[in-house]
This record gives sequence, structure tokens and C-alpha cells, in this order.
Amino acid sequence: MYKHTKGVTPVTGIIIVLLVTAIFAGFLAIYTIRLHSGIMNVPSADFAASDCPEPLSSGKVLTVTEISGGNIAPSTLRFILKNETSGEIYILDWNGSAYDSKYLCIIPNLHGEYITPGDKLTCYCKSEHVILSRTKIHISIVYKPAGVFLFRSSVWVE
Repeated sequence: MYKHTKGVTPVTGIIIVLLVTAIFAGFLAIYTIRLHSGIMNVPSADFAASDCPEPLSSGKVLTVTEISGGNIAPSTLRFILKNETSGEIYILDWNGSAYDSKYLCIIPNLHGEYITPGDKLTCYCKSEHVILSRTKIHISIVYKPAGVFLFRSSVWVE
């Protein structure tokens, strides 16, 4: 009945389907490998923030303490402080010995070259009237390599 018709044999059709599937699987594998290689290990750490017991005139504003977690290289952290009263935002990056900005600095009391549980980081004002008494300060600690927040809290400075 159909003597002069031409078409793809079933074997050729199966080979084409297998090739398309193999190419698709290859693209999927490459995408998955690239996605997996971009995942970073983020350290696990618990912090606590508190107002300093000394009067604000001493220059001390607040203290951040690592309560538990692993060893964290100071250069991998960024502190962001926001003064709720004035709306000012202070970004403090590691300069080799302290976290520093134009108006504030955070000096760590490290027991080694890493931030470990029990280490205190004390924030100081570099000049007067940067942070006034009865001001709410929002604190964020960012793990820079992954761009994730390790800690967020607020402290009332008295």
C-alpha cells in the first residue's frame, strides 16, 4: 500500500531521542556542578550585644561578644551599625587591628588571631556627639565572603 514512502526508521528515531537526552543530561550536569561549586561554608556563631556599663562619656558605646561557634577570621566580618535617632549608618571593616569607620571603631579583645567564643568586641566613638544617650543602635554582622548576616540585634545606649 505505501511502497514509495520514505521516513525515519524506528531505530533512527530512538538514536535521535537518546542523543537529545544525553545532551540535555550533560547541560544539567554542568549547571549542577557550577551551582554546587558556588556554595560557601558559612561559620556558625552566636553573638550577644549589650550596652557598656561605663558612661557614654568614656567613649565606649556597646560590646558584642561571641557566645559560641567556631573560629572566625576578623577580616571576613563587617559590622553595620545604624543609629535609629539620627538615621546614620556606620559600616566598619577590618583594618588589620580593629573594625574602623570615620566616627566609630570596634576593638576586639582576641585570645588569638581569630574571633572565638568568649571574645569581646568593644565599640568606641572617635568623636563626641556621634551617639547620644538613650539611642537605639541596630547592629548587624555580615560574613563578607558569602554576603550573609551572622547576627542582627538592637541595643539601647544609655
